[in-house]
Amino acid sequence: MRTAAEELAHEAIALLWDGDDPRVARLVDREYRDHSATMLHRGPESLRAERRALREAFADVEVSTRELIVSADHAVARLRFRGLHVGRWAGIEPSRRSVEWDEIHIWRFRDGRLVEHWACRDDLAALCRLGAVIRWEEGASELQDGRRRPAG
Repeated sequence: MRTAAEELAHEAIALLWDGDDPRVARLVDREYRDHSATMLHRGPESLRAERRALREAFADVEVSTRELIVSADHAVARLRFRGLHVGRWAGIEPSRRSVEWDEIHIWRFRDGRLVEHWACRDDLAALCRLGAVIRWEEGASELQDGRRRPAG
């Protein structure tokens, strides 16, 4: 049986992608502060705006929990995001490529509601998979996309 804190942590994960507005209103405090959002930074609308941007950019999304650590007033989750790039994201036009990346989220809660959020996402991996960034490892003669590395 899950504790109230564990239940709230699972709800927080679900809200990242698939939270309806009544759930957001019930679980996200008016004073909610997202320290990682690229749009609005306070209140439930911050979460709604971030989620809306992801929904417009990606289809066929799967978010899987790799690890979850919960205390009385905090939760830390390591997640894997997978989706199909169908809309503009991070300045990149839709590529129709599948993309995945790892994320780490930290939430603080009070009185059964989310009050703070921090996140770290592996954007470099996502950008490489979308073809926006080309990586190569030291000593490699080919770029990640199979092209030969320039001489010099």
